[in-house]
Amino acid sequence: MKKYTDEIVKFIRENYETYPQKEIVDLLNKKFKLKTTMKSLKSVLTRYGIKKSPEALKRVQYFIYTEERVKFLRKEYANTLITIEKLRTKFNKQFKLNVSINSVTTSLHKHQIKRNPDILYQIRMKNIKEAWKVEKHCGAPRIYSNEVIAFMKKCSKDGLTRNQALEKCRTKFGYYFPVSGFARISSDNKIKYVQGYLENQPEIFKNKKFIKFMKKNKNYRVYELRDKIIEKFGINLINDEIRHFCVRNKIKIKENDV
Repeated sequence: MKKYTDEIVKFIRENYETYPQKEIVDLLNKKFKLKTTMKSLKSVLTRYGIKKSPEALKRVQYFIYTEERVKFLRKEYANTLITIEKLRTKFNKQFKLNVSINSVTTSLHKHQIKRNPDILYQIRMKNIKEAWKVEKHCGAPRIYSNEVIAFMKKCSKDGLTRNQALEKCRTKFGYYFPVSGFARISSDNKIKYVQGYLENQPEIFKNKKFIKFMKKNKNYRVYELRDKIIEKFGINLINDEIRHFCVRNKIKIKENDV
């Protein structure tokens, strides 16, 4: 039986302009007695091309980031060493939301919430000290040696993003490799990493049934796998997310996909 009937899709389309996604989920579960999740809703939105207008996006942004919540972000971010990821987790837990890292970053920029200079200095010194600690134990090459480049290639094969690979190199070799130099060397050696927006993998990737399903259906192309995932789990993943999962879990899939 089709989970999202025409009536439900129509309901989502009519209310999506007005309400944030979390409230849409609550309304669906209450009205139609479903067990819809945020991931499931996003899949439906993608499948049926349901989007908010620019005006609606501004209204939702205003609704989510109330004066109280902006004050919370300012207090937690400006004067502490907290990372954006941890700030997002803390914000969601505090207000029972499910906002993304991009949403938090946009809000920080919009409300002009910045680190205090003293905090920025502490963050830089903390990174340098951590690199020095590693260097003291294992020594550190100060150039991009063959060993470093080989490790960068390994990070690429392991399905890491460039930022993740950079942090691993800094920790392993105890040297604070600059971002610009790391990017240039990666480009010169044709080392490609997973796109940064895939750092936060979908929850379904942790599901044992999903992992078993993917290993069983490894001989398909990406677009074929995507259709099978929609049919089996009702989730519409993008091609890059599927490739990312397969690389991380060493699942070989057919090439020349479209």
